Amino acid sequence: MPSVPGRGGRVPKRPEQRSGHRTKGELQEWSRVEASGPVEAPPLGWEPRHFLVADLYRAAVDSAQAVYFEPSDWATLRLILFQADAYLAGLEAGGRLSSTMLETITRALGSLLFTESDRRRVRVEVARTGAGASEDASVTALAGYRKALGLEPPTRRGEHSESGE
Repeated sequence: MPSVPGRGGRVPKRPEQRSGHRTKGELQEWSRVEASGPVEAPPLGWEPRHFLVADLYRAAVDSAQAVYFEPSDWATLRLILFQADAYLAGLEAGGRLSSTMLETITRALGSLLFTESDRRRVRVEVARTGAGASEDASVTALAGYRKALGLEPPTRRGEHSESGE
């Protein structure tokens, strides 16, 4: 159902990119339930056999969207990661790759808003603040790779690099 947020379809534009008329449905407020205090992330509860599972859990704890997580979300995430850990450990032990299992894990993580496109589908945007927040992430990543490899940034035509070339 492409017209219903969170039900598939293409990823909607960011709010500042949208223009035009808003329908009454778009202007209505969401249902709200009041809860007291933040929900603390529980410990994972086991030592993961695969480093990616530990990375995913650490990323979930550190992510901005974690403020939306309720205890049931943390329990669901732990269940998904337990299954992912078994799947990845099985692969390392010589098991066969299952695209169905990988898709199931990816969809389950998507239901917890793990990727930017998942968040945009439900109209949640994480706006990073601080130094370099306005810089494009791909530019930042490329600069980091260049620095790690000891390469100089490309120069513009007519400019000279520090090495005098």
